[in-house]
Amino acid sequence: MELSLNDLNHITLYIKLNKEFQTSLFEKIRKKFKNWDEVCKFLGISDFNLRRFRNGSFIPFNFVKKVIADNYASFEEIERNVEIIRYGHIGVQFNIKFPIKLTEKHAALLAHSLGDGTVTSKNRYFEYTNTQIELIKKVENLVKEVFGKIKYRYREEKRNKKTIFRLTYPNVIGELLLSIGSVSGRKVETSYRVPKWIINGTKEIKKSFLQSLFDDEGYVDKQGKITLTYGKRNELINNLKDFLKDIENLLKEFGIYNIGYKTKTHTNPKTTALDLYITNLGQLNIFRNNINFCHNERKKRLEILLKTQKKFKYTKKGFEVKQIILSALEDRAMTTEELSFLIKRVLSRTRRWLYKFEKEGLIERVFSQKHGVRTIWKIKNSQPQKFPIADPVNTIPFLIKNNGKPMNIQEIASKYGYSYTTTSIYLKDLERRRLIKKLGRNRHGILWTSA
Repeated sequence: MELSLNDLNHITLYIKLNKEFQTSLFEKIRKKFKNWDEVCKFLGISDFNLRRFRNGSFIPFNFVKKVIADNYASFEEIERNVEIIRYGHIGVQFNIKFPIKLTEKHAALLAHSLGDGTVTSKNRYFEYTNTQIELIKKVENLVKEVFGKIKYRYREEKRNKKTIFRLTYPNVIGELLLSIGSVSGRKVETSYRVPKWIINGTKEIKKSFLQSLFDDEGYVDKQGKITLTYGKRNELINNLKDFLKDIENLLKEFGIYNIGYKTKTHTNPKTTALDLYITNLGQLNIFRNNINFCHNERKKRLEILLKTQKKFKYTKKGFEVKQIILSALEDRAMTTEELSFLIKRVLSRTRRWLYKFEKEGLIERVFSQKHGVRTIWKIKNSQPQKFPIADPVNTIPFLIKNNGKPMNIQEIASKYGYSYTTTSIYLKDLERRRLIKKLGRNRHGILWTSA
């Protein structure tokens, strides 16, 4: 995605155009009037300001809008010739070239502004506060790489025996962050979602956004969870749920599915806090390999947790169960009983997992049996190469019927992975029951079709 001039807040925006273009623009306006006094009346500015604008001074963007509306210049021409912007009469000047291509560095800064950073509601300054010096240096480098050299204020404060570091940047940085999805004022009293340019962005953009967000608002606890905590006013709780749902969807793109939510008690009765947490060692390992922390303390805590805990268990919170079942069903259909043996769980528990995955649209039943242990499962909309002979009364007639043409013993045996002798016994028994019948013979043997 790209950020254009039209995406910026225009109320207090001042722009400086290319000097030649700015001079020619006013000359173009002058040609439609008798003298410069009439130009001043038309534009609603003083003669002093007109001279300043003609000589290349900053122009209020609201004035530029009037010029565009009267067809003296197109918006594209104005955007191409913008060289410097500022906010307010004496704001910090910022060299810029539109359109701005948004990258993973913009995503990281946006996440920090939604975490331990803030854009002040009055002056639109961007402030970032943290106790970790590595995160302070990270934000300093990000601002320098994205916006260039800009003067800022650095402070250290002592609070509860801790050193708190604070960065304060001018309003031009705050306004640009607001343009890409940040919010001003207290975040607990403001509704916002993850911007679409992050959701539709590249994997690097999503990774950078998530890492910075978890650096500021996440932590690793002793119970083996990575938790992200946010709070909102009670009337905005639905917006908070939507925001965390956006985060969950981003995490799923990295293979992190074991995600839960928990409501936390808050000291302020008017505020509700929600936890989004990731559990399961396998999932934490995926988080470390694909996202991880920049926060040194949390990174070390995650490494220690992964080293000291037991090896990954197949059945821990269902993640490994899902991976094993889906992997096994890729090659062949299997019964509930076979899958139960594979994941080392009792039949009742295995059935619950299978019903859950069926609801999620991952697997489907080839057909059901009276006894649930003999129900055969496959990947949804797939064509497995082999079927289990758990109940030949149903499986073989079903296979022959759905094949669309007669099958010989070689074809049937290859589907099930059984010998000719075993398959022949089943076929003769099914013929006796009048469920299948012989149609003829070819060089591979007798052809069978459904009765």
